[in-house]
Amino acid sequence: MRLFFLFASLCAVALAQPRWQPDHTYVLVASITSWPAAAQLASFSSTRRDEDLVRAFEQAGVPRSHLVFLKDSQAKRPAILSQLHDLARQCQPQDSLLFYFQGHGEPGLFCTYDYESKRPQETALRVAELYPLLQSWKGQRLFLVADCCSSGSLQTVVRQFEQGRPQVRVASLASATASNQSTGNWTFTEGLLRILGGDPLIDRNHDGQISVSEGQVFLHDQMKYKEDQLCSLALSRNFEPDFLWRAANPAPPPLAGAYSRGQILSAQDREGNWYRAEILDQKEGRYKVHYNGWDSKWDEWVEPGKLKQLEAKPLDRRVGYEVQRDQKWLPAILSDEVEGYFYFAHYLHEAGELDEWITASRARRPKSTPSEAYLSARPGSQPISWVAAQWHKQWYRARITGRSDGLFEVLYDDDTTGRLSLSEVIPLLPAKPGERVLAPREAGGRMFPGRWTGDGVQWEDGAPATAVSPEKLAPIR
Repeated sequence: MRLFFLFASLCAVALAQPRWQPDHTYVLVASITSWPAAAQLASFSSTRRDEDLVRAFEQAGVPRSHLVFLKDSQAKRPAILSQLHDLARQCQPQDSLLFYFQGHGEPGLFCTYDYESKRPQETALRVAELYPLLQSWKGQRLFLVADCCSSGSLQTVVRQFEQGRPQVRVASLASATASNQSTGNWTFTEGLLRILGGDPLIDRNHDGQISVSEGQVFLHDQMKYKEDQLCSLALSRNFEPDFLWRAANPAPPPLAGAYSRGQILSAQDREGNWYRAEILDQKEGRYKVHYNGWDSKWDEWVEPGKLKQLEAKPLDRRVGYEVQRDQKWLPAILSDEVEGYFYFAHYLHEAGELDEWITASRARRPKSTPSEAYLSARPGSQPISWVAAQWHKQWYRARITGRSDGLFEVLYDDDTTGRLSLSEVIPLLPAKPGERVLAPREAGGRMFPGRWTGDGVQWEDGAPATAVSPEKLAPIR
């Protein structure tokens, strides 16, 4: 009898476990692979997977009347906002809403088909528009999904719902963090397809189900090992981590040999080139691999000697590096790290605008001596409020307002903000006559180098000496 009641209790728990209901889901897919000239954006040439994603939603059971696909020129800003509003209005309290965007992105922006590079705020879809648009939405679950640069900006919407509508369960699944560029491959979307398709490799606990947490781990690993990219995955506080996407397909038998199905490593193709690849199968001592970013027609069988494990080279955060970005090597410091694999690069002279997560493959030790920006810093032994702060190799007066990720948050005199390293801020401190200083001499707070005379500054560029208040000086070497 006790066994019967125990079995019944376990069944009740299983039945109560939250599960995705495709027939109660509304989906908007907006995907763009090429833009007009005014956008000044590169087109994507790889085989698109957005159409496969739409089919996957249909096959999962999302009614065709609940699904809207805006492709390329259809995905203009007004159309996306209008369709999202209409779908949200149709939702009932038991329904879910899923919004997927693929294309180019910038921090806080999605580059719609009508995006113009000279008017980004007016022409792009702003992440800040999503919460106000959905404030009156009546559904119970919201999925925000994006495969583009800076797609992690969607996490701000999760936090807005937590504060303004805490009863709504919100998940954001993004291919990159808010500060990062994203790969031009469809790796993230392919991961979504595998979740919707019930890939048994995602079922980490082997219970025959794919949970939202298992999906998050799978997407993270796919982006990490295939693209060297840190994706952004967030659930609101009330979103159940055991929420189920679907049942997993039956798992095939394990492979014989040193490697397992789904393992990501480096593989050498028939032409001798090394690529990141995923193990698909094994037969007669050889392994079938899929090369990341390539169509499946290039899958091939390789000998074990043409496979090798991925290696992560540790970086020393105590020293400066040069980091490769847009085919240039820029000076940077590493202010944080995650998993001993990803490092947060703060680029010098850029006021925090380019800061991003990188891996060791993009970093190298400087070939030249440190720049004056490294030498001019003077760590203070007491809290400093006012500083001379860099902005694109120029210096301006600013106030330190906080710290995050090992960086100083500053507010300049003109009310703009920045995130700077220690080597990019110099405390405003008393100076001795004859000492070299930075001091302001014009409206806007820009500071110039000169010699403090005791009641003014003799400027190094030959400008006439002017009187400067002693509290506005930043002594420098």
